[in-house]
This record gives sequence, C-alpha cells and structure tokens, in this order.
Amino acid sequence: MNPASRTLPLVRFGLILIWTVGVVAVWTWTTRYEFTTHADEDLTTRRRWPDDSRLALAVDRPTLLFFLHPHCPCSRASLGELERLVAGGRLAPERRPSTRIVVSLPAEADRSWRESDTVRRAAALPDAELVWDVDGQESRRFGAVTSGSVRLFEPSGELRFAGGITPSRGHEGSNSGSTQLAELLGPEGDRTWGSSPVFGCRLCVDRACGADVVRCETSGESRPAPTSLAAGDER
Repeated sequence: MNPASRTLPLVRFGLILIWTVGVVAVWTWTTRYEFTTHADEDLTTRRRWPDDSRLALAVDRPTLLFFLHPHCPCSRASLGELERLVAGGRLAPERRPSTRIVVSLPAEADRSWRESDTVRRAAALPDAELVWDVDGQESRRFGAVTSGSVRLFEPSGELRFAGGITPSRGHEGSNSGSTQLAELLGPEGDRTWGSSPVFGCRLCVDRACGADVVRCETSGESRPAPTSLAAGDER
C-alpha cells in the first residue's frame, strides 16, 4: 500500500471531525442564545404598584404593562402572543386589561424609535396606550430589564404576573408564561402569583440600550442607534 492510500482515510476522518465539531458549535451557540435572557430585578419587594409611577392604574379592570425595546425583533413574538390573548374576544369585558406599552428609549432617540414596526403593532392592541420611557425610568420602577417583559396588576394594585410570554427568543408557541397570563385573566381564573423567564433584548435602562439587538436580528428591522431627538416629541 502506497503512503497516499494510507493517508486518505486519515484526511477524511479529520475533515469529518472538523465538520462535526463545527456543527455542534453552531448548534450550541444558537441554542444558548435563544434561551439567554437578562434577568429582571427581584420582585419580592415589588408586589404592588409603585407609588412613584406616573402611569395610571385602572380601577375597574386589570392593568397590563408591556415593556418594549422598539428595535428588538425578538419582541415580535411576544406581541404575537399578546395579540392572541387580548384581541381574540375570549376575555370577559371586566377582565380585558387596560394595556400600557412602555416603550424604552435612550435620551437621544430620534423618530425612528417611536415609529418602528413593533411600536405601531403594539399601539394597535385593544385598549392600548403608548408611554415613552426615556432612559428606562418607568422600567426601573417596575423592575423590568428585558424587552417583552409583562406585568399584570389587579385594580387593587397587587401584582399578579411578572415575566415573559414566549418559549425562547423570537419564537411563538405554547409556553408557561402565556398559559399563566390567560388563566389570571380568566373570569374564574387563579388570582395568585405567576412568573416566567423573559427572552429578548435589554431595555434602555441605566443608559445600557440593547447592545444585543443586532444579534437578535431575524428579518432586517434592526438599525443603528439614532442620535437626535425630535423637538417636542417627548412625553
């Protein structure tokens, strides 16, 4: 047997080994990223509506807060889950929540932050009101760090749910968060405490504004951070 014949199987084995390691590495990175999240703050001391919040608590039905980074593609899946829950006509009128979309913005944000596809989609939810949260002031009050975070409060101001409503980053489908939220909004639903992990980009809190938005990109909406704020466009 000549040397080339003996070497060929080793070369093939080496190529197969390199290919296998590459596939495993890509799969591991992708899976790890899909299930990576920014942990929201400890809510054991935040079980009631904050006294210093400028948001309005509804007195006749639950209030649902949805915290959103305007350029986070992952949050499209969260909005899809929320649409199915509140826009499907399955909730009793007294349990249909008054929804506040708390849009996280850096102080230097221009109009593109306020007019993104996700912001427009969120504004179309039933009984939804947009709140511009510059530098994450309200997000911090409610302990929210991640885009897609949901908070559900009863008219008494008691927190019933805190967490996410997707199974992973940018993916819709059956998950414990959506199931818990639906039960809590049901006419005879459980009125205890519910929580689940949140998967999405970091909100603009403490001037750390979604550096992972580009990695979360799935369909081309993500853009570089704008640099100017339109005059008279702040709430």
